[in-house]
Amino acid sequence: METKEEDKDKKLEEIIVSLCEKGDLSSQTDQIIKDLKEIYQGEYRHKYSKITTIILNSTRDREQAFMTLAQNIRTLKEIQDNKEVESIKPKLEKLFMIT
Repeated sequence: METKEEDKDKKLEEIIVSLCEKGDLSSQTDQIIKDLKEIYQGEYRHKYSKITTIILNSTRDREQAFMTLAQNIRTLKEIQDNKEVESIKPKLEKLFMIT
């Protein structure tokens, strides 16, 4: 049985892979923000080494993956200014530092 932290790690991995692979997430941003809020509630901390591994393994074209990830994170950053994510903003900022 997976722990709550392992569940959050797995969900964050799915989000990171999605951010690396999908060019237009405009229809999914609300769900992604909702998922990030659920992940970062409480004391959860992501692991940079794990995120880096996820990014590097997400696709053969790493340069394209990084460009797509950066664009999608910029989109999410614009949304994060919304009061709805105020409670997890510091944790999102740390996540966004990966690009």
